[in-house]
Amino acid sequence: MLEEVENTDTLAYLDSMADLHVKRGMFAEARPFARRALACRQQVMGESHQATVQCMSKLAFISMQLGDFEEAEALYLQVIKILEHESGPQSVEIANNLNNLAVATTNQRQFARSEQLYHQALQIQEQLLGKDHEETLRTTSNLAGVLISMKKYAEAEPLCLLALEKWGPLLNSEPTILASLYVRMAYVYQQQKKYQKSKSYYLRGLTICKEMLGEDHPLTQSVADQYRHALEADE
Repeated sequence: MLEEVENTDTLAYLDSMADLHVKRGMFAEARPFARRALACRQQVMGESHQATVQCMSKLAFISMQLGDFEEAEALYLQVIKILEHESGPQSVEIANNLNNLAVATTNQRQFARSEQLYHQALQIQEQLLGKDHEETLRTTSNLAGVLISMKKYAEAEPLCLLALEKWGPLLNSEPTILASLYVRMAYVYQQQKKYQKSKSYYLRGLTICKEMLGEDHPLTQSVADQYRHALEADE
């Protein structure tokens, strides 16, 4: 009984320290606590316990923030394997972790693999949440981004449009994401030499940035530069 209490106290301390440092953006300081918490849970509770899986996901997130995408990838793979074994191949939680895994592989420039992972996540989300759910649309946008990185502009175009038309109206409180959707759409048109459409979307993105972020915001200045280049390309 005493050992159980000590384990509980230790885990509570490790969790609180990891969470405190994450909240402060001190991910390097948070990671040792998260690692120790995971090791303790694996030993005390077992690999497939829900609390162990949550701890594993937390450590993966911390590793991602530190740019350690290989460790994040390994952890997310482990999480997905456990979840699939416990609850079957389709759940919202699995879709979320497939998304996270895709972010890790994208940052390692494994674009073909990321594309496959986003397709898997999207299939689950469309079935369980519906095509118009915000999380489904976020995944749609992420998939479009990977396709753009692979220069598959014709494939990315309808996904960008869908994300903008369905997700855009939900993003009034997130102007940076909303503006980025317009800029991405503009870039896709620009790469396909559809310059009139491209300029229109750049201008809309720039207007959002100016109105909601201000003239001096880095994103506003970046979009202004891209818009200027689009105008020059059409001359």
